[in-house]
Amino acid sequence: MGDIRARRARCAWRSRRARGGLAGLTGLAGLAGLAGLTATGAHAGRADDVRDALASPELSYFLLAMGVLALLYELASPGLGVAGALGAVLVVLGLVALSGLEFRSAGLPLLLLAAVLLAAELFTPVTGAFAAAGTVALLAAGAVLFDEEGIGALVLWPVALVAGAGALLAGRLAWRARETPLATGTETFVGREAVVRHAESGTGQVLLEGAWWTVRGRDGPVAEGERVRVVGTEGLDLVVESADPEEESP
Repeated sequence: MGDIRARRARCAWRSRRARGGLAGLTGLAGLAGLAGLTATGAHAGRADDVRDALASPELSYFLLAMGVLALLYELASPGLGVAGALGAVLVVLGLVALSGLEFRSAGLPLLLLAAVLLAAELFTPVTGAFAAAGTVALLAAGAVLFDEEGIGALVLWPVALVAGAGALLAGRLAWRARETPLATGTETFVGREAVVRHAESGTGQVLLEGAWWTVRGRDGPVAEGERVRVVGTEGLDLVVESADPEEESP
């Protein structure tokens, strides 16, 4: 009889323990879900705070215009990509600011048209017509983009004019880069001077940029110890003239 009571007591204890464990797991799951919802809400709250902080017609207009200008400079003179990265960040921030505002959809095509016209200045920087047209499109976009508040004239005009002038300058930089001749290979040695170390059969050897090059005189054979100046190339040989002061003087 005592054994039966003991077994019943142990069974009751195990049942209570199992129910307590299930309740604990349910409570932990509820806490985890609440924590997840809280974290999601916190992230959403921070995103809303950023959007609300940027929600200004003037600020969104400024960010978009300056972002496009930075991207144009990256296209005009590619470098480390700093201008391109900055421009991309500014454009994204401008779009985030725009998403928190009420705006007319008719202004978006004007913004896109302004960006295209300003970018076209990079490829035809002759009269500045594309930069001027892009400035006008940017002014029109700022004027019709927002319903009630609009963009103040103290922001609208300076930002559009700076963007147009910047596109004009970027176009000149791009044109200069395209017109500059690219020197490669032995052409980079033209104008350099060196001393002939070895001479044989009218040709010689000089050391330039850590390598030996064969040189031949433009007006005659070269001599060992003679100082020469590179004036051209002939295949893989360098054409030189004497650079000694006593031989250059009449």
